[in-house]
Amino acid sequence: MSGAEDGKIYMRIDWEEQPVVANFEKPINEICFSNDGRKMIVAIDDASKNNIFIFTWVNDKQFSAKTEKLLFDNEIPLSIEFLDSDLSFIVATNILNIYKVTFTDLSKPLNLL
Repeated sequence: MSGAEDGKIYMRIDWEEQPVVANFEKPINEICFSNDGRKMIVAIDDASKNNIFIFTWVNDKQFSAKTEKLLFDNEIPLSIEFLDSDLSFIVATNILNIYKVTFTDLSKPLNLL
């Protein structure tokens, strides 16, 4: 799924409720869902702040308001793909680095190149 230039994601379960808005204030480069739909990763076009946000589905109702955040210093994430039965994901950045990130250790992305 491609991103949005206005930096907003509108999330809702059905069309009768008001959407929950996640506003990142920067363009969204990529939105990727896990195969089971329980995780959503958002890549933001910003090299100075947290630029990867991980949402987890809770209570079979909505994505958690609390997100995990990652920062790739001075790099902008452009593409995300889930791996290993959704236990990890890869991130490709604007300077052609590719990182593998596992959900068990989000603090240490592994540079693959």
